[in-house]
Amino acid sequence: MKIQNKIKSEISTVNKELRKINPSLTVLDLFNFMRQEYLKQALTDELKSYIKSVGTEMPLSDLTEKDKNQLRELIKKRKLNWEDITFHLRYRITNFSDLFNITRTKNGKDAKESIKKGFLISLLPLNMVLPAEVRKKFIPEADYFTRYSTSNPDPYGLFTKKTKILDKKTKKYLASRKFPHSALMNIIDICPIGCVGCYKSAIGTRERKREINLGLALNPERVIKQTKMFVEWLNKNPTVYDIILSGGEPLMYGNPVIKEMFKIFKKAKYLRIIRICTAVIFMGLPFRINNKLLETLQKFSEETGIRITFNTHLSNHYQITPEALIAVHKIKKAGFNIYSQVPIQEGINFFRDDQFKTIKFWVELGKRQVVAGVEPYKFIVDMHPRTQKRYVPFEELLKVWSIVEDSHDYPELQRPRTLSILSAEGNIILSDSDLFATKKQVDKKSKIVRYTIPTIFSGEAGKLKIERINTFIEPLIKGVNDYPDSLYRLRQAFFKDDNGKSKEKDKRA
Repeated sequence: MKIQNKIKSEISTVNKELRKINPSLTVLDLFNFMRQEYLKQALTDELKSYIKSVGTEMPLSDLTEKDKNQLRELIKKRKLNWEDITFHLRYRITNFSDLFNITRTKNGKDAKESIKKGFLISLLPLNMVLPAEVRKKFIPEADYFTRYSTSNPDPYGLFTKKTKILDKKTKKYLASRKFPHSALMNIIDICPIGCVGCYKSAIGTRERKREINLGLALNPERVIKQTKMFVEWLNKNPTVYDIILSGGEPLMYGNPVIKEMFKIFKKAKYLRIIRICTAVIFMGLPFRINNKLLETLQKFSEETGIRITFNTHLSNHYQITPEALIAVHKIKKAGFNIYSQVPIQEGINFFRDDQFKTIKFWVELGKRQVVAGVEPYKFIVDMHPRTQKRYVPFEELLKVWSIVEDSHDYPELQRPRTLSILSAEGNIILSDSDLFATKKQVDKKSKIVRYTIPTIFSGEAGKLKIERINTFIEPLIKGVNDYPDSLYRLRQAFFKDDNGKSKEKDKRA
C-alpha cells in the first residue's frame, strides 16, 4: 500500500474530464454519487437498521438520470471504486490549485500561504463531501507556520532523551515511554489523513521539513526489525505490559506486515494490552478496516489472551458516516472495543460565539457514539495549536464542560471519561471545579497566559493532599483570555451570601 507522494493525485484530471462531459457536474457530485451507489450495494438490512438507530444521515443527491448515467460511464471507464482505499489516496487534494478549484474554500489565500511554505495538505474524498465543520480540520490557516511563544514541536514530550526508547546497539528509535506501564510505539512518520492540528507534524506527518527525524519511513523490512528489537526491550522491562501502536497512521501498513508484526508480538512475555491508535475509522479511510485485518487481530488475541483495542481520532458527529459505521460494525463483531479521542478545536467541535451550538455538537457526538458501540473516552485540550483560529481557551472550555457534565440532559454513558491536558510533564485530568482552584497570570510581554492547576489526592487517613502543581501555558488571545482577574471574578460571583455579598476575600488569582 503506497501513500503520500508515492501516489500522484489524479483529482484534477478527473475534474477536467467531468467538465468536458457536462460543465454543470463537479468532482463533489461524482464522489457523492459514488457514495450512494456503494452504500446501495454494501448495506444489508442489519446495517441499515444499525445506521438508522445511530441517527446518521444517508448521502442525498439531486442529480438527473442523465447526470447519473454520465457519471456511471466515467466510473466504469476509470475503474473507480469507492470501497478501494487506493482510490481515496489517488483522488485526494494535495495542492492549493485543486483545493481552490474543487472546494472553493473561503480561506483560500490563507491556505495557499501555508501550503507554499511546506504544509502537506491532504483532503480525502470522503472528507470533501462532509460539512464545513469537518473540512476545516484539514485546511490550514495563514498562521500555520507562525511560531508563537507556546509553539512546541514535541508538545507531549514523546521524543526527549528521557522518553525515547532506543536500541542499545543501533541507537535506532523503538518507542516512547512516559508512564511506568505503557509505551507508545510509533511505526511510521507519515499520514495521508491530513489533520492540520496533528501534534506529530514535526516528525513529518504534515510538514515537508522535519524538525524531528525518527527514521520511521514506510518500509516493511524496517518496521519488522523495529518490532523485533522492541519486543527484546519489552522482555527486559516486565513492568511495561501495555503498548500503543501509533504513527503517523499505523494502519497504512498492509495486512501482511501487520500479521508479521503481531507474530513477533507473541514473543513478548509480559504484554497484556495492545492499543491501535488510528484515525482511519472516522477521518476518511474507514475502508482500511477489512476482514483480513480483523481476522489477524482476532486470531492473535484468541491465541495469546492479549487484549486489543482501537483508540480512534474523532472530532464531531458528522464524521460518524455510514462508511465509518460499517467499519465500526465489523470491529465490534470481531470482539474489539473502540475508544474515541476528541481534540477540542474552534470551528470544528467548539464555537466560542455560540455556546448552544457547542453543547449541541457535544451531545449529538456522545449520543451517536454510544448507540454505535463506540466508548466516549477522552476530550483533549488542544495544546499544540498550529493556528490561533482553532484554539479553544482553557476557561471557555471548562465553562462549557461544567454545563454539560452537570446536566441531566446529557446521560452519563454519553459523556467522555475525561477532559485532559496531555503535557510533557504528565496528563492533567480536569474538572469544572478546577476553575475555583486555579491561579492565572497574564504575561502580555511574552504573549502567554499561565495557569497553575493543583492535582489533589487523598493521602493518609483520608486527608486531602496536593500531589503536584501543574503549569499550563496557552497563547494570549486579545479580548478572549487576556483579563487577569477573570477567575477571581468568577469565584466572587459563585461564592455569595444571602445578601449578595462575596464570601471570598480579595485574593486575586
